[in-house]
Amino acid sequence: AGTPSEDIFDSRQWPTELADEALANAALIAAAPQLLAMTKLFASSIEYEMRRSEKDGDDEGARLKRLTLNIVLAAITKAEAA
Repeated sequence: AGTPSEDIFDSRQWPTELADEALANAALIAAAPQLLAMTKLFASSIEYEMRRSEKDGDDEGARLKRLTLNIVLAAITKAEAA
């Protein structure tokens, strides 16, 4: 074994479930920039569809899209604040 700090980062010494979780977390972190970009694109699409609904007089459709857009924008704000 190496120094204590080296041992902490040697996942071969971790229980399997911890090593699996660490790998899953690493994959999620690696995908985060692309997930954020796709979420922003989704927000733009929702906004476009919301405006179409408003223009067409579909108040209920516009309301539901506005609610969805607010949730998506909150997630983007949270991701960018981290």
